[in-house]
Amino acid sequence: MMLKSRLDDPAEPEAAVGTQSLAIARGVARRLAEQSRAALPEDVVTLARLTILDTVGAVLSGIQTPPALAALAAVGDEAGPAPVLGSACTLTPRAAALVNATAGHALDFDDCNLQMPGHVSVVIVPALFALLAHPGAIPDEADVVRAIVAGFEAGCLFGQTIAPGHYAAGFHATGTIGTLAAAGAVATLMGLDETTTAQSFAIAMTMAAGLKGTFGTMAKPLHAGRAAENGLLAVRLAAAGLETYEDLFERPQGFAATHAPAVPAPLGAAGGYLIRHNLFKFHAACYGTQAAIDCAARALGDVVPAEVRSVELETSETNRNTCSIGVPASSAEARFSLAHCIGMGAAGRDTADPAAYEETLADPAVVAFRDRVRIAYRPDDEITRARLTVTLEDGTLRQVEADAAAPPADGAAHRQRLEAKFRSLAASVIGADRAETVVAAAAGLRTAADARALVAETVLPAHGA
Repeated sequence: MMLKSRLDDPAEPEAAVGTQSLAIARGVARRLAEQSRAALPEDVVTLARLTILDTVGAVLSGIQTPPALAALAAVGDEAGPAPVLGSACTLTPRAAALVNATAGHALDFDDCNLQMPGHVSVVIVPALFALLAHPGAIPDEADVVRAIVAGFEAGCLFGQTIAPGHYAAGFHATGTIGTLAAAGAVATLMGLDETTTAQSFAIAMTMAAGLKGTFGTMAKPLHAGRAAENGLLAVRLAAAGLETYEDLFERPQGFAATHAPAVPAPLGAAGGYLIRHNLFKFHAACYGTQAAIDCAARALGDVVPAEVRSVELETSETNRNTCSIGVPASSAEARFSLAHCIGMGAAGRDTADPAAYEETLADPAVVAFRDRVRIAYRPDDEITRARLTVTLEDGTLRQVEADAAAPPADGAAHRQRLEAKFRSLAASVIGADRAETVVAAAAGLRTAADARALVAETVLPAHGA
């Protein structure tokens, strides 16, 4: 039995995708089905593979952090076939998705996509890896790359319909919309039909959560963990026959009505692939800090704090409630402190080293630069942009700008930089040889069998084995 909704009036003709008379969940499911029948462009395949590699590196680097260890302690008794990357533990698929995704977001070094806006890969990759470990669930020839692309499409399409109000209201889209992204990826890998995929989205909506008020604490990476876990569960519930209203996204007292201050917009026009908007990080901090760090290194890298009279940063108003912690008390808070990140960049500290954020909390040079920073928030700026104006004691004025969303000028060099980032994060956990094997595996990954082989390289031997 399919539950009725306001869309069941036979007098109302079915509308094309992108109109409000077709349930948004159904529209997204149809968009994924349409994409599944088309050949993926090579650049999209390459991007999907890079998101896998980047996410695996983020998980490996975060697996021993307090948030990941807490998640593992909470579900460690749920034994099953799904591996926890960078460990010898195996858990139930849902528990593994929770732990791996929490680990992947723990250091805030995972990529993001402002079309959602939030962190997509860190949610969908652990959910897919967990599903792949479920006995008999997915055949070896299943297309993992296509599932990655579908997860991005779903998360970004849903996110676009309630942006920017959803994020501005205090919801962390990685936890909320990310649940829908994970559902889209898992449903695609399972080969579910349009109706069951739409039901998966609707079920995921009533399981989604995440508050920006947790930024700078251990609860923020938990949002990614819960999104991966709940997205996976929502699809499996839909496949098992659980039903709810298909129009729950736009329904009165539904997702949009409770999570955004405005009526949701129709789906954007078809065309293109939203994974193409993905942004990779090269500083282990909030994406809102990336351009500011780049500016600091360029404008302040050749001076000492005593030579600096003032530092003024112009950045997006959105960053006021995202990464504006003035004096961080922990490494987690430092990643959400524009001033501290500018201090690190100015003092030449390695912002690509996750450990540096803890080590620099009381660093005299970092603190001296940090204390000179004043921030002006601009409503029309994007969070990827920054303008830094430095006044030296001798009156010299320096002004630099950066945009962390600017496309790379050299795609091959960008890929090599991401591969180097992976090696730096993974080698200390799984060894340099296995890290190199994972890089090679990701470069040619397409099927479930390929993904299982890659995951096997990240699993550590059991004690005594």
